[in-house]
Amino acid sequence: MARSVSAVSLLSVALFAGSVSPAPAAPPTTAAELFDAAVAVVQGADVDLRNVGLERLRFGLKGDAFTRRIAGDVLPAATPEVQVALLSVLADRGDRGAIPGVASLATGSTDAAVRAAALRTLGVLGGPPEVGVLAKALAGADRAAARRGL
Repeated sequence: MARSVSAVSLLSVALFAGSVSPAPAAPPTTAAELFDAAVAVVQGADVDLRNVGLERLRFGLKGDAFTRRIAGDVLPAATPEVQVALLSVLADRGDRGAIPGVASLATGSTDAAVRAAALRTLGVLGGPPEVGVLAKALAGADRAAARRGL
């Protein structure tokens, strides 16, 4: 409980300090508002605040709906550096709802680090249907990441 309060407090401070824009009129209180605040911090330039937002997404906001929003909306629009961090978050969340977004990056990203992180995440989240993606990657440049994913 103390961890949740401190993360919410840090997000609120970040929002009110102007490091994330636009700043809301009131601190986030609903789960959806907390999610949006965490995403705003993750997408911001401040790496320390980004880590706070990543931890909020990793441990604080449970449920398949949030996982699907991370994988379907936030992940594709993020920079490669943030995509790698979000893939780690999705692996730790353990929700299979992320698989379509993760598989899309594993097969379609032009960034090698993103593809490798996506293959590792598929290895954590996936099952028999995802073995084909990992096996295909074994034959390509992402061989080491695919081997770890399998």
